[in-house]
Amino acid sequence: MSWLKNKLRNWLTNDTGCETVVHSDYISLDNDGLRFKILPADGGFVAEFRAYDSIKDRHHTRLHIIPSDQDLGQRMGQIITMEVLRNS
Repeated sequence: MSWLKNKLRNWLTNDTGCETVVHSDYISLDNDGLRFKILPADGGFVAEFRAYDSIKDRHHTRLHIIPSDQDLGQRMGQIITMEVLRNS
């Protein structure tokens, strides 16, 4: 998982300037009210997305489960695209 942490950190800090936290247990990214974490779990990963709606003053949290038999990078790309479109 360290290759994914490094790749995400480099891509995000170079392109968007968002805050990136790489912990030994998870990856956390925060930009413009959209925050997500990738956490290892038994049999795969859990991606947690949190978004803040400033108009309604509410936080929304969504969880996505990524089984170990799926490609993590490809699935995260699909999930991130879906979440960004949902929150824009």
